[in-house]
Amino acid sequence: MDIPWNGFASGKLMITGEYMVLCGAAALAVPLYAGQHMLVEPGSSNPYLQWEAYDPSGLWLSVSFSLPGFGIVTSSDTALALKLQRMLKALAELNPDFEISASGQKVVTRLDFIREWGLGSSSSLTSLLATFAGVGQMELHRMISQGSGYDVACAVADGPLIYRIVNDRPEIRPVMFCPPFADKLWLVYLGKKQDSGAEVRRFLQLPKEGFLNETEEISRISESLARVSDFEHFSALLNRHEEIMSKLLNAEAVQKRLFIDFKGVVKSLGAWGGDFVLAAGEGGRDEIVHYFGSKGLHTVIPFTEMVKTGFVAAAAGSPNSTEI
Repeated sequence: MDIPWNGFASGKLMITGEYMVLCGAAALAVPLYAGQHMLVEPGSSNPYLQWEAYDPSGLWLSVSFSLPGFGIVTSSDTALALKLQRMLKALAELNPDFEISASGQKVVTRLDFIREWGLGSSSSLTSLLATFAGVGQMELHRMISQGSGYDVACAVADGPLIYRIVNDRPEIRPVMFCPPFADKLWLVYLGKKQDSGAEVRRFLQLPKEGFLNETEEISRISESLARVSDFEHFSALLNRHEEIMSKLLNAEAVQKRLFIDFKGVVKSLGAWGGDFVLAAGEGGRDEIVHYFGSKGLHTVIPFTEMVKTGFVAAAAGSPNSTEI
């Protein structure tokens, strides 16, 4: 835990397997070029841990913790400070030396993306803190979250992966998800951040009888999407995935609810009802941007500019991924 210390962890998107990954289904997930940076440096001489968190819009959280115990002395947002406090206490439980050394330190985090976009501000922080303190990332994740952990896996991944839970342990397999039609894929922000933790808890309360067939089919879709080279086949797989999840969640698919006239397929990503969707359409940039703009949605990002894959890096000239 030498300081000053700098780290970076990637953001994430789950392409397939939302919710069902908790039942053992294989999920196709991708790390992003955008992520979170963390700097740990000497702070003041008082026995506090100072914390500042920024995103592109500016400072969104400022907290001062007393030590030992990580008591909240001052904060700009009590609810967020309590969530951070829980994470820090879990970290100290895994490595008591972390709490001892934190006195007088200052932590500054910077997101490359707007926090409300739901691209992994919590999971990337989990990864960064675990790396800094020298503890297992999944160990820390399990202490503070009921989620699958795919997002923590993405935080340090070089490229796309198939993620599944086998016997309560994560199984992670890198895949070369390189669709030759990537220029027809778009990521659209719906303008509403979804509470993933609350959605996970709600799903876990649903009866799971009869989920075996659906779990197996979602796994087959995930595996197929990772290697499909035909756009029509890709679109059909996305549609089938939405049909399955709509039935299981007893919820209307996002395309039927909001984009019934879209010429292509729109699929939810992650928790249904908010965050980003994946749009697969034949139209060019102007047509796609105009369509979603007419719906009041103005954050439309080409897939090739956000997602880490070998194909995208070569096509877009993006920098190599950064490991921590």
